[in-house]
Amino acid sequence: MLQEERLDFLKTYRALLQNAGESLLPGDTRKVKQYIHAAVDKNSYGTDIYGLNILNRNIHTALIVAQEIGLKRASLLAVMLYPLVLEKQCDPKEIEKKFGVETLTLIQGLVKTHELYAKNAVIESDNFRDLLLSFAEDVRVILIMIAERLYLMRMAKVIDNEEYRMQIAAEASYLY
Repeated sequence: MLQEERLDFLKTYRALLQNAGESLLPGDTRKVKQYIHAAVDKNSYGTDIYGLNILNRNIHTALIVAQEIGLKRASLLAVMLYPLVLEKQCDPKEIEKKFGVETLTLIQGLVKTHELYAKNAVIESDNFRDLLLSFAEDVRVILIMIAERLYLMRMAKVIDNEEYRMQIAAEASYLY
C-alpha cells in the first residue's frame, strides 16, 4: 500500500469510527483489524479492475454506509469483511461466531451479488435486476451496493480508462 493510500485509509478509518458511534460492540474493531492485518500480510488486498485499492474502497464504502445512509454495525462489518470471505481469506462460520448471524447474512448477500455481477455481462436487463433482487434478500445489501457505486463514481475522475468510467456510470445508473 502506498503511503498516500495508507494515510487516506487511516483518516477514513477514524471518520468511520466516529460515525459508527456506539453501534460497534467492544472488540469489533480489534477483530476486524486482525482480519485486515492478516489479509494485508498475505497481499490479499491489491487493486480492483479499475486500479483502485480494495481496502480503501471498502473503508470509504463503509463510511458512506454509516455517514450518508445511516446503517450500523452489521452493515459496516459486512462491507469490511465480505471481500475476505469472497477471497476465502476467512471462514463464514468464524465470522458468524465472532460477529453474529446478521453480519454473516449480509456478507453472504454481498458475495452472491458480487458473483452475479462477475457472471453477467449485461447488467441493464430486467432478468439481471430480478436476479439481483432475489440474491439480495436484505435491502441493506442493495444499499451497500449503491454506496460502493457512489464511491466508484466519486473516484472515476482518477481512473484513466474511459471504458471503465463508462462502465461505472452505467452500473450506478442502472442500480439507482
